[in-house]
Amino acid sequence: MPVRTDVVSPLLPRLALATALLVALAGCAGSVEVTRTFTPTAASRVDTDKLQPVAIVREGVRTPVPPGARVEADRMVLAGPRKLSAALRSTDGIEMSGHLVPGESIPGGGRVESSRSGGALIGGIIVFTLAYAPTAYVGAVSHGADSVLAVPIAGPWLDLVRRPACVPPASPIPLPVDPCLVETATRAALVTSGALQGLGAVLTLMGLPASSRVVDGDRGVAIVPAPGGAALYGRF
Repeated sequence: MPVRTDVVSPLLPRLALATALLVALAGCAGSVEVTRTFTPTAASRVDTDKLQPVAIVREGVRTPVPPGARVEADRMVLAGPRKLSAALRSTDGIEMSGHLVPGESIPGGGRVESSRSGGALIGGIIVFTLAYAPTAYVGAVSHGADSVLAVPIAGPWLDLVRRPACVPPASPIPLPVDPCLVETATRAALVTSGALQGLGAVLTLMGLPASSRVVDGDRGVAIVPAPGGAALYGRF
């Protein structure tokens, strides 16, 4: 059967959109919570779009602060119209926390990275595209029940359910060829296409970033001066 260019042309954007959607989903990665402890001076310089102060650590005692507080060099300014503040000591540790996405650098050192199964991602996109393209074409050229084949993944199964059963014509003479051979082959093709499209989608999902993690950096450690020496604050 010759390929109709008037159908293929509008079909290509649909295939490109489906592939682009899979790639876009593959690029999405979850954020990871990052906590760092700084000296008051260092905390006042931290980008508050990334990390917000959550607690003051003084002589081993952790005191949470309300949301919206900000750190100045020698005091913690609390949120609210009254602009209340709490004085800070140079020996205090300021615990700051926030959710960062892969690719972002972390104040104090380090960055967030994501890991994924590249083989599953690429294989899933290829399998899905090769399985979906033929059914999408048939669905585009059909003006009847087969038009449902343009629906990805579910299309072949919907078409299979809606197809009427093949009933061989009554004949006293055995026919040399099974009259339902074409219908049987069509049903097998629908099952294969639906299974491969589903497999491609599953592989693509498996290829999505599995986890985000913090790499390098100082693991959120702050060394601050203390009477008689220094104090080490951090979360491990």
